[in-house]
Amino acid sequence: VWNRPVLLVRRFDVVTTGRLALLSFRSLLAVDDFPDFISYADLAEIVRRVSADPRIDVDLFFKQMVVNVCLFNTDDHLQNFSMVHGKAGWRLSPAYDLVPNVWREEQLLKINGKHTGITLEDLLSESREFGLSRKRALNLTEEVLDGMAGWERLFPEIPGEAAEGM
Repeated sequence: VWNRPVLLVRRFDVVTTGRLALLSFRSLLAVDDFPDFISYADLAEIVRRVSADPRIDVDLFFKQMVVNVCLFNTDDHLQNFSMVHGKAGWRLSPAYDLVPNVWREEQLLKINGKHTGITLEDLLSESREFGLSRKRALNLTEEVLDGMAGWERLFPEIPGEAAEGM
């Protein structure tokens, strides 16, 4: 536009009939400030209670957690996760606001009781709280890692050391 690059994004909450209802996890928890004791497993419990298809949405939420750790997306606050209401009822929204963060090393949400130094074992330990078997969590983690293979080439200034531990 006017000789400048433009990024067009198709919003998942905008449909031909209008906008779908969208509730962030911040709204679902009714909190003003971000409490540092909330974990991904705590949010997975909300997904299990609210989702019209919790089995699929818990898997997707686990994968979002793995992506955030691998991508160094430490901006994983409650407003960056939502439930969206469509024809099938409440479902976990697609992931959004996924950006590597080079200024902060710690996740906002806890994983296995930790904000930093997250390992594969931490992800697998947290997966038990999601109600996932170790085998299922490993399969989901492998799907994410396969899908993200080579992402560091897109962000050459960000070291890939954290992703290497996965």
